[in-house]
Amino acid sequence: MAELLAPAGSFDALRAAVEAGADAIYLAGKMFGARAYAANFDDEELAKAVRYAHLHNVRIYVAVNTLLDEREFSAALKYIDYLNEICVDALIIQDLGLAALVKERFPDLHLHASTQMTVHNQAGVQFLAQQGFKRVVVSREMALADIEAICHATDTEIEVFIHGALCISYSGQCLMSSMIGGRSGNRGRCAQPCRLPYKLQDKQGNDLLANCAAGNYLLSPKDLNSLRLLPEMEQAGVTSFKIEGRMKKPEYVAVVVESYRKVMANPKIVKDEAACRKIEMNLAQIFNRDFTSDYLMGIKPTSDFMSHQRPNNRGIKIGRISGYDHAAKRVKIKLDEAVVKGDIIDIWVSVGGRVSLTLDEFTCDGYSREEAEAQEEIELAVPQPVRMNDRVFKVFDQRLMQHAREYFEKEKNQKRVFIRAKVIIEEGKAAILELSDKDGNIGKACTDFITEKAIKRAISKETVEQQINRLGNTIFALDFMQVDIQENVMVPVSELNELRRRAVKQLEEARLLHFSRAAKLNEKKFSSAGGKGMRERKAPRISIQVSDLADLTLAVDEGAGRIIFGGENFSHRFLTKEEYREAAAYCKTHKCQLIIATPKIIAAKNWDSFLRELDLAKEYKADGVLVGNLGALEIMRQQRDIPYYADYSLNIYNSQSGLFLSRQNCAGICLSPELTFNQISEITRNIPAGLEMECIVHGNLELMTSEYCMKGAFGGCKNCGDEIYYLEDRKEEHFPVVRDQYCRMHVLNGKTLDMLEHVERFSELGIDWIRIDGRYKELKLKEIVRKYVTAAAQRNVGNSIIENGGNNTITRGHYFRGVL
Repeated sequence: MAELLAPAGSFDALRAAVEAGADAIYLAGKMFGARAYAANFDDEELAKAVRYAHLHNVRIYVAVNTLLDEREFSAALKYIDYLNEICVDALIIQDLGLAALVKERFPDLHLHASTQMTVHNQAGVQFLAQQGFKRVVVSREMALADIEAICHATDTEIEVFIHGALCISYSGQCLMSSMIGGRSGNRGRCAQPCRLPYKLQDKQGNDLLANCAAGNYLLSPKDLNSLRLLPEMEQAGVTSFKIEGRMKKPEYVAVVVESYRKVMANPKIVKDEAACRKIEMNLAQIFNRDFTSDYLMGIKPTSDFMSHQRPNNRGIKIGRISGYDHAAKRVKIKLDEAVVKGDIIDIWVSVGGRVSLTLDEFTCDGYSREEAEAQEEIELAVPQPVRMNDRVFKVFDQRLMQHAREYFEKEKNQKRVFIRAKVIIEEGKAAILELSDKDGNIGKACTDFITEKAIKRAISKETVEQQINRLGNTIFALDFMQVDIQENVMVPVSELNELRRRAVKQLEEARLLHFSRAAKLNEKKFSSAGGKGMRERKAPRISIQVSDLADLTLAVDEGAGRIIFGGENFSHRFLTKEEYREAAAYCKTHKCQLIIATPKIIAAKNWDSFLRELDLAKEYKADGVLVGNLGALEIMRQQRDIPYYADYSLNIYNSQSGLFLSRQNCAGICLSPELTFNQISEITRNIPAGLEMECIVHGNLELMTSEYCMKGAFGGCKNCGDEIYYLEDRKEEHFPVVRDQYCRMHVLNGKTLDMLEHVERFSELGIDWIRIDGRYKELKLKEIVRKYVTAAAQRNVGNSIIENGGNNTITRGHYFRGVL
C-alpha cells in the first residue's frame, strides 16, 4: 500500500497526523526549510518528534530544501549531522551541491528530491536515481498517465502531491516573490504574490477581462483534491501520497489525513457517492479555495482551474439570504446545510465584499436554537447591510473543529499500540515481565527484589494485573495478559511499578531500533575550497538568447560572441528545421558560437520535439546545448558528443552546485539571477577556470512559468495569438505576459534588468560570458547588443541602455540587494 505523507509545522500538527493515520510526516527545523514562516521545530523538538513518530511506527522526513549560500554549508552539514544522529528517515533536498555533499558524508541517509527540483519527466528521475536519491517528488503539473509511465520504468520511489495549495508556476521556477519583494521562494520565504489581485491589460491599458466572469485574483489556483483518484494512483505505482500544508493548523492536518486514510483503507468509498461526498464536505469545510484535479487528469488548465474570486478559504455554501430587515438589522437564511452554535459564516454581499458572523445566537421558527438542519430557516442579527439572495458560506464548523482537536488535545484519544504481557512470579526469584507487540518487538525486565514468601498478605493476581495495566502515560494498551504467580508469595507494589516501567522502556527501545542507522561512514571534513583562488580577470564575452532568425542575424552583426537559439520561444511558435539550418550557417560564417537551448519544461508529450532539436544541433554542428532541466541533463550525459551547459533554471546558487555540474561534464554554468556580486565573488573563488561561468545582465527576467494560459483560458486558444499582454498589480506595476510554443504562460518582470554600467564588475570576477535575454520583443536589441559589446571590449563603464528611465523602468536585479 502507498504511504500517506502528512505535513507538520508544529508538534500539535505532528500529533494530529500520527493519530489520524499518517504513515510518514515531513517537517522542518528552524533552518533551511522551504516554509520559513511556519512555526517549525528547534533541535530539541525535532528529537522529540522523531522519537514520538518512530514509537508509532511513523517515518520522519526533514525538509532541508532551500538553496544554500556559499557560507551556509558548514552550518547545514552540522545540522544534517544532528539529523542523522537522531535518526530521521530521509532529507528532502533541492540544492544539487548540498545533495552531493550529503551523499558523500552520510551514505546511509536517504535523500528525497524536492518538488523544487522541477522533475517532470522520466529522464529527470533517472538522473537523480543515479545520484543516489531514493525518492523523487515530481512536479504537480504532471498527468497521472505520465506518472504511471515513470513508476513502471523505475525502481525509484515516486511521491505525488494529492491535496492542498497549488502554485501557479512550476515549483523551483518562480522568481516573482524574489524580484518583487526580495523574498525568495527558493530560499523558503515566498511572499505568495500569486494570491494578490491583478488586472489583465493590453498595450493600451484596456482591461481584457472586464466583460468576463473573472475576479481579481488572476494568479490564484484552486486547491488540489485527488480523493476520488486515489485508487488509480495506487494502481499506477505511486509510492507516497503527499498532503501539502506545513503552514496549516493542526485541525487541518487531522481532517485531511483522516479523510484520505478512510479512502486508502476502503477504496470502494469512491464509488459510494453519499459516503464520498461526506468526506469531501469535511475537506472543503476545513479549508478550500474550491478544488481541482485538472493536472492529474491531464486537462489543460482553463478559467475553471482558478480561484479568481477569493485567494483564501471560501468555506462551503450553506444557503442564501431569504429575508432582511434593514431597520432591525436582522437577517434570515434558508439553509442548504446544517449549522450549530459557534459556527462562523461569511455572507458574500453582491455589492460590498464579505460580512462575517459567529452564530452565537440565532432563532428558528421563533425559538432560540443551538442547531438547525438543512431546509430550515434561521434568523439572527447582522451588523452590516446585506441583500436578498446573497450567498452564505460556513468558514468555521464548530463540530468538525472539536472532532479534529481530539486528535491532538485529548490524551484519552491517543492512538495506542496494543501489546501482550506475560508475568512470572516465583518465590526466591526475581519477578519477570515480558511485553510484546504485533511486530515481534519484545521488552523484558525483572525486579531487583527477590520474591518472598508472604508473611501477612500474599499478592493477588488482580493486583498484579492492575499494576501492569497502568499504561496511561505510554503509547501502549494491553490486549492480553498472562499472569503465572506462585501461591502465597509477596512482591511490593512499588517493585511491580518499576518492573512495568523497565519493560515498557525496553519495548520502546526495541521499536525504535528499527529506525536506527549505522554510524556515518565518511568523516571527511567539509571544505569549501574547490578552485585555485581568483579566476583570471578578462573581458567577458557577450551571449544573446533570441527567438527568431531576424534577431539572431542582428545580434551576430553587432558582435555577439555566442547565440542561444531555441528553448522557450516567446513568439508562440515552433522554430522550423530550416530556421535551425540557417542559424547554424549564419553563425558559422560569422565565427559566432551557436548554442541550442532546451526548454525548462519538457513534458512527456513534448519529448519527441526535444529529441528532434538535439538531432538538429548535431546535424548542423552547433557549438553546444543549453540544458534547462535535469531530464535534458541526463540525455546529454548519455550522449557526450556535443558540449552542454547548465542554465540558471537549475538554480545554481553556490560553488558546490557548480562543481557537481562540472563532474557531470557540463562545459559551463549560468548562475542564479538571485545572487549578489559579493556572493558571485565567493563562488568564483571555488570554481576552476575550466568551467565556463555566465551571468544574465540584461532583459526582462522570467518570473513564472505556468501551464496555465490566462488569455487563452478566457478567450480560447484560437484567440490567443502572439500578442503581449500585461498584468497590472496593486501598485500599477505592469508585468508582460507571453506564451511559448507549448502554449505555456511566462510572466516577465516589468522592469528590465540593465547591468551595462557594471560590465567591468563581471570582468573583475572572472565571469566568462554575460547574457542578454533578447526574447522579449519590446527590447531595442540592436542598441543593447552594440553597447554591451563596446563596454566589454573597452573595459569601461557604459551608460544605462534605457535613457532617463531611472528606477521606474530598469532594475539591477539582485546584484546589489540580494534575497532573504
